[in-house]
Amino acid sequence: AAAAAAAHAALAQQVECPDVGEPPARNDTLELAARAFLARYEREASGVNRYSALASWRYETNVTKANERAANEASVRAAKELAALRADAEAAVGSLDPAAPWPTVCRNTRRQLKLLLGGSIQPKNDTDTERLAAVLSEMTGIYAAGCVEGLDKYADSAEEAERRRTVGCLPLEPDLEEILATSRNEQELLAVWKGWHDNVGEKVKPLYKEYIELSNVGAREHGYNDAGAFWRSWYEVTDEQFDDMMVAAWKQLQPLYEQLHAYVRHRLGAVYGREVVPPRMPIPAHVLGNMWAQDWSNTWQFTKPYPDAAASDVTKALEERGETADGLHRLSEKFYEDMTFPALPPSYYENSMLKKPDDGRTVVCHASAWDLERATPNATWPDVRCKMCTTITESSFYTVHHEQGHIFYYLMYKDQPILYRAGANDGFHEAIGDTVVKSVATAGNLAKEKLLDPNYEPSAEAQINYLMQQALSAVAFLPFGLLVDRARWDYFAWEANDDGNFNDNYMARANEVWWKYRVQIQGIAPGVDRSDAKFFDAGAKFHVPASTPYARYFLSHIYQFDFHASLCTIARAYGEAGGEGPIANCSVRDSEAAGGAFKAMMAMGASKKWTDALVRLSLGAHNCSSEQFERCMGECDNNKQYLTTCTCTPDVGDGGGRATCTNV
Repeated sequence: AAAAAAAHAALAQQVECPDVGEPPARNDTLELAARAFLARYEREASGVNRYSALASWRYETNVTKANERAANEASVRAAKELAALRADAEAAVGSLDPAAPWPTVCRNTRRQLKLLLGGSIQPKNDTDTERLAAVLSEMTGIYAAGCVEGLDKYADSAEEAERRRTVGCLPLEPDLEEILATSRNEQELLAVWKGWHDNVGEKVKPLYKEYIELSNVGAREHGYNDAGAFWRSWYEVTDEQFDDMMVAAWKQLQPLYEQLHAYVRHRLGAVYGREVVPPRMPIPAHVLGNMWAQDWSNTWQFTKPYPDAAASDVTKALEERGETADGLHRLSEKFYEDMTFPALPPSYYENSMLKKPDDGRTVVCHASAWDLERATPNATWPDVRCKMCTTITESSFYTVHHEQGHIFYYLMYKDQPILYRAGANDGFHEAIGDTVVKSVATAGNLAKEKLLDPNYEPSAEAQINYLMQQALSAVAFLPFGLLVDRARWDYFAWEANDDGNFNDNYMARANEVWWKYRVQIQGIAPGVDRSDAKFFDAGAKFHVPASTPYARYFLSHIYQFDFHASLCTIARAYGEAGGEGPIANCSVRDSEAAGGAFKAMMAMGASKKWTDALVRLSLGAHNCSSEQFERCMGECDNNKQYLTTCTCTPDVGDGGGRATCTNV
């Protein structure tokens, strides 16, 4: 009682609300109690998050049973301690519905409490919590150890065949990815695709069933119908509004995707034969140069509209000057610095894993950015790291800029309260780095980086080639970005609504619904039969066993064009970014105005709704729109002469992936 009285007295002068124009809190007692608890949460949760993240980092950079156990134990301990803090929050402010308006306290306090009390679906039973952590670690380990055997017979040289036999089971990075990107042996591509999906997906499937059930237990305990409903709640709109937003964005861009699909299908049919890539049918997943057919950039040698037009070769330029993994990260850092971002803390290079270790360790190579909180309470910078098996390629060059987008976002909102140290929504976090890549990939910037002849002037044909390269990545990704969570939301809902008809076999339909969406939305089909209920091809995508929501990536592909257009408009208004011209050619490097606007939006973190953050940067826009995406890609769409060999589009909505085509 004495401590509470002292805390009340100390905070007596703080009952004015911090937002400009907001009246004082109408319930001083509740406001003061909430502020006192939030101050405590700030102190304690930072330490909890750090030890848990450190244990996860050690596991993913050295996948061993001992590190797996340690990561599980740290995850369970953290979950319990954070659950105890949330219980204390309810004791301090009352057991209030996290969706309630709480009109008697300040808006800032109310928002933090909503984020705290509505921010977890951790099961309340300790046994369930411990098992969920173990399942997640085991699935991550399966993915990290995934590999494919028996590929030596497809090698194009005796030396490569011997290397493959020596390695035995080839890992995803770099071996399987390189084969998919460079091989034109259709049988080898199919063996790689099938081997990976069989090896990883089948092993993940029984664990994923447990993961769904345990996640839904926690979701129901915290007031959600299922775990998918919890994921969607992060966007602070109703399920119906969220679905309408996603569908509207997709429908606006679907015609552009369908045109690209038809063009690529026609070109691949000429390479692999119409019996492998038939007209009027979905494209086989294994011939698109990517394990999940989400990025078609590796089909470039077949799909380039103007093969003779001069072009950059970033990979060759990087190799010729002897670039290193560390060097690629410093090149990226320099770009951000030129936009007036601060230098990365030295600990970034000291603590990160920037290349695949050569000491025999198994690691999770999937690139990721990490915020491990401050090492000490008074540290200036948080402990930020990147985990990436960087290669000296154009793809890695751009991926580094993407990952550092996360890192600089962490640094910009580092001084926000812990509950606001996050993106405005998770799509924002993914969009930051990709927005920067739009500038990095321009001819002007590549010349500045000495990765392109400074006298290079792209012809009209080269410009169309450049835009097609963008489309093979950005446009091709859209339906995949849309469908991954739609399938998972179905899995969560099936378990939550199981009336006994499925019994314990509701996951038998998992692969069926996965390929239903792949065909109907993406126009992609497996190259071999996948109807056996043992298959779980969704589980062969990292984000599924890692429990990483995927709608963020679809939204980020929309946001990044909005952000890029806004930054270019700001820069050009200040006489920067090279004046007028196609938006696709705009680089905001060296623009203080654009950098300042970008940093101001990023510094907000999650302190306001994402629509407010969008207004801050996107010149008054209050919602997700495909307009700027369409504007940029429309510069490609307006030059359709290279599409005249195949003007059909797949009717991916008819359930069979068929289309009415002409001139094929």
